[in-house]
Amino acid sequence: MRASLVLLLIPLFALSLAPLAPSAGAQHEHMGTATAILAHDPPTNGRTYVGDVTSFAVIDDADHDLRPDVHQNNHIRVSENGAVLWEASAAAGHDYDGVNTFLIVFPVTGTYEVALVADDGMVQQHFDGVVEAPHDRVAATVDLQVPASASALRPVPLKLQVEANGVLVNHSDLLVEVRQGLDLVFRTHAHTHTAPVELSYTFPLPGTYTVRATGYLAYATGSTPEFAPVTVEKTILVGAPDPASVAAAPAPSRLPDAMGQNIVTDGTTQGGSYQFFGTYDPYTVVGPGAQMRLAGLVMDPATGQTVQHVNFVAKLEGPLGTVFESSSLHEYDGVYELAAKEQVPGAYTLTLDAAKGGWSGHLVLPYSVVAAPATSGFGPVAISSHAAGVVAGAATTLTLAAKDAAGMPYQHSEVDVVVLDAAGNGLLWTKLHTHEDGVFPLTFAFPAAGAYTVRVAPSALDGAPLTYLGGPLSAAVDIPVSVAAGPGIPAVVPPVAAPTTDASHASPAGGLLLVAAALGVALVLRRRA
Repeated sequence: MRASLVLLLIPLFALSLAPLAPSAGAQHEHMGTATAILAHDPPTNGRTYVGDVTSFAVIDDADHDLRPDVHQNNHIRVSENGAVLWEASAAAGHDYDGVNTFLIVFPVTGTYEVALVADDGMVQQHFDGVVEAPHDRVAATVDLQVPASASALRPVPLKLQVEANGVLVNHSDLLVEVRQGLDLVFRTHAHTHTAPVELSYTFPLPGTYTVRATGYLAYATGSTPEFAPVTVEKTILVGAPDPASVAAAPAPSRLPDAMGQNIVTDGTTQGGSYQFFGTYDPYTVVGPGAQMRLAGLVMDPATGQTVQHVNFVAKLEGPLGTVFESSSLHEYDGVYELAAKEQVPGAYTLTLDAAKGGWSGHLVLPYSVVAAPATSGFGPVAISSHAAGVVAGAATTLTLAAKDAAGMPYQHSEVDVVVLDAAGNGLLWTKLHTHEDGVFPLTFAFPAAGAYTVRVAPSALDGAPLTYLGGPLSAAVDIPVSVAAGPGIPAVVPPVAAPTTDASHASPAGGLLLVAAALGVALVLRRRA
């Protein structure tokens, strides 16, 4: 049995990071990315507007069969008007399932580029877009209906919608998170058309939880009123399970092997040529408290891209019943991802149904949470932080270091990262990975002077799950960052983008190798070896 490890997060700001030598005896193998697909929530012309949340995904597909390639390194860089906004190194951008999803806010008008960078620094692929001033902006709020208290192991209905002047905003998105303290235990993306988002979630254990919802406008064509993203949080006190719920809970259906796998699952389809794949990050088996990310991807062999505008229905079931269920899951980029930390050991299954026009797909993703025998472990570790010399607009590297109790790098763990402004609004959602050096380099340009928070939730990634005595691997932490006045991100007023032809959501699949004319501005997606 591997020795018990703890995770120490030490933020250090520096303009560059010297590489550290890999530890001896490392056996975890990683491969460089040869090519990938860049999926996007915006229209094919890449239009978004200042302050909105914009979603992207890098899907590794070196052999061009549309099936994501597991265990790939992705050096991802997002820039606007030539200035780097966010960058993840190849090691930090490693993905167990070959799917790297992230959301980012563009702070000024101009043009942006989402780029996949090769080892030699050359851009392999990129998706370009335009950031405009908001069109006919309205003030919006999120109406989140959640009970103040509930019982563990019993599904809790949640209803929410984005409103402007008391009326539901059509085609708005909601990023829904459940946190216990700062730790992320569940996240899903949901979407409304003309009805509120409805979902149910089952809290596994008693305690105090926070339901956090961020509302924003997806697929911004400029033809409808736009609004600044809005966030609401509500606390729910979860009590002991109802004895009737416990009595009715089904027994685990199977006991898995202790070692998980990296696999890509094929869904069944009918009514068209689209393909439906499912992925696991990190493995088909995880330990209690390890974050599991499950993704379903609808791919089009005719274009070699993801399919935009797909409706999903999801149901996550576990040993004690239904964990999550919703049909309010329209995806503009054809990629649905769910993140969950489950404390109850046993067999789990995510069932996904997808539909677009006359096509439909069905996908089943079973996985297991296994409690390993306790090892000689340690309690939760203290988190320290320090940040200095950060100025607005300058891309600065925040380094998180993972170490075991002996001070050696803790290999192959991950952290979920959210960057928040002073008002608590998200500017970046991503995850980072450690390789043998045990570091998570995160490069980010804070847009303006002021106070920010980097919210970090760690997760262990062992194929044979470990149990840590005295507490979890580590506690989630908020890292405060004070940003001084600086050059800021340069703003450029772009030409008005050409109107999209699919405001009614009848868009054909979009992605790389498409050219969108925008009044003399060509937005070109290129693929280079």
